[in-house]
Amino acid sequence: MRYEITNTAASVTLTQDDQALIDDDLGRHLDPLLRSFSEDSIYLRVLLNDESGPPLVDVALRLALPDRLLLAHETGPAFRPAFQRALRELRRQVLDYRDRHGRDHSRQQRPVSAP
Repeated sequence: MRYEITNTAASVTLTQDDQALIDDDLGRHLDPLLRSFSEDSIYLRVLLNDESGPPLVDVALRLALPDRLLLAHETGPAFRPAFQRALRELRRQVLDYRDRHGRDHSRQQRPVSAP
């Protein structure tokens, strides 16, 4: 999965440990759920800002799927806990999306019984 980080928070500087956390968490929690999609058809944007005022940081995750945009947003006093909560919410939304998509797909392939 391709992703980019946009950090407009004046009070937050991402360290190498933060980058490793992002890579690891995305690899463990999100990538396995998205394997059925073409890698070119999905894109994640991680947005950080502190517009709500220090010491709070806002973390927004925007996952673009072929026919849907999923959004998760969390605010907290530190980047890591806010990111992890937002990722849990995004993961829940991806699971819901896959469940709905799977049900719709199975309905379309169900054989029609003769009258």
